[in-house]
This record gives sequence, C-alpha cells and structure tokens, in this order.
Amino acid sequence: MLRGRFTFPISSRKAAAGLMAGLVLLALLRPTTGLIIADEQGQQFFVALNDGGFLMEFVHSVEKMPVREVFHISRGRIVLTETYYKSMGAGLPSSGEGFAQEEDWFCIKGINRDLGPKIRVGTWPFTKHELAAGGNRYMLSRNTHITYQIAVIRRPWILWRDIGGATRQKGDT
Repeated sequence: MLRGRFTFPISSRKAAAGLMAGLVLLALLRPTTGLIIADEQGQQFFVALNDGGFLMEFVHSVEKMPVREVFHISRGRIVLTETYYKSMGAGLPSSGEGFAQEEDWFCIKGINRDLGPKIRVGTWPFTKHELAAGGNRYMLSRNTHITYQIAVIRRPWILWRDIGGATRQKGDT
C-alpha cells in the first residue's frame, strides 16, 4: 500500500512536450497513398492523394474535345470510375450501362475498371494532359510526345519530399 504523496519522476510540462513530440512524429510517419509519375527519361515527381483519387483531363486526339477521367485508388490499384466528354464520336462511347448526360457533358459512371498498380499515359502538346489531385493541378503535356508511367505508392508522409525533389505544378516544364 502506498502512503504519502506520489510524484512523477518528470514534470508535467516535460511529459506534455514529450507526448506532443510523439504525436507529431506519428503524424509524419503515418503512411500516405500517392502517385509516382515518371517520364521516359526517368525524371519523376510525386503527388500525394488527400482524398484517395485523382482526375485526368485532356483533349481527345481524334474528336479534339475535352475528356475527363476519374480514378480512385483501391488496395494499391488504380481504378477508373467515371468518364466525362463533350461530344460523341470516333472512339467515344455513346450508350451502355451508366451512360448519362450532365449539363453539357456526356458521362459514364460506375465503370470500376481495375487498371492495376500502374498505368502508362501518352501525351502530346495538343492533348493538354493535366492530372488533378489533392487540390493541385499538374501539366503533363509538353512540347513533344512523352509517355508517363503513373504508379501507386504508399509511404510515410515525411518521406514524400525525398522523391524527385519538388512536385511540378501546372505550367512548369
């Protein structure tokens, strides 16, 4: 049986500071899902996915009209869930399950096509490929044809800065 006054070996301020430092460290080490985007020359950048998905927008190479594709990450795999486009024509669906018209877009929802842990995307200057994720937009099209590999990666948040330097924002080349 304990008698008398019980004291902690460290002050409550030190304990609170230690607890706070531990919580910050846990937050920095918490695994985060993102994308590694690499071009043919091996240059790469990363995109953290705050909401578990990303959007790809581009101009269709035949129809010359905007297309928007919505992707989600499920168990480390890229899943195409929705497609939106401005016109119906060569290479674009015009009917089927999930097909609808929303305002001035045609769309297909509920696709849920598992594309695997990585995809390849070919871009041209006229296709104006952009990837949107985590509140940021990234211009993929440049002044020549480029093929990118987009792969899902999961790693601690603090280590994202180690991949290819800084992220590339819209308009960067």
